[in-house]
Amino acid sequence: IYTCPSSTTAIVFLSQVSNKSSSDTYYATLSVSDSSASTVRFLAKDIQIPAAAAANLIGGKLVLEAGDYLQVNTSVASSGDVIVSVLEIT
Repeated sequence: IYTCPSSTTAIVFLSQVSNKSSSDTYYATLSVSDSSASTVRFLAKDIQIPAAAAANLIGGKLVLEAGDYLQVNTSVASSGDVIVSVLEIT
């Protein structure tokens, strides 16, 4: 959903996922890839999102370095919309 550009530090304030279904519950997972350490960390794993609801998957601020990226997966393809609020510092 977001990759921090080169020569940039980014502060992520919000990552919200909404469930577009009016009848089914889905699950969302948010992970961050740390390019300097070659690691992937889960920030939220299998968070239940009821029908026609939303969830904020980041509880506080998250700092990303150049090349780091956020990824959201849902239990059913195309089941959700994602919004990310990011401040980039160059």
